[in-house]
Amino acid sequence: MPENTHCIVCRIKNCEELKKTSANYCFSCKGFPCARLKQLDKRYRTKYGMSMIDNLKRIKETGIDNFMVIENEKWTCEKCGDIICVHTWKCTKCGYQVKLP
Repeated sequence: MPENTHCIVCRIKNCEELKKTSANYCFSCKGFPCARLKQLDKRYRTKYGMSMIDNLKRIKETGIDNFMVIENEKWTCEKCGDIICVHTWKCTKCGYQVKLP
């Protein structure tokens, strides 16, 4: 499967339990965090130094607007102002390499 299609077919993004509700976030589910999310979170902690579960908890506590302000600052390239990719830790425009925390 081409790399760019993973998000389209993602079983978490397309979760049937979440679709049954009006909720937009996994933290609203009674099964949060589910086994699928835990598995993905473990992989992201190991490979990319970030946690989707922690992010969802922060969104729940502080709201999406506050979360986005912090994340935009965190993932903006200090060299050119473009976006840092969580998967490569490189700027998508200038290639600046950020150090893992």
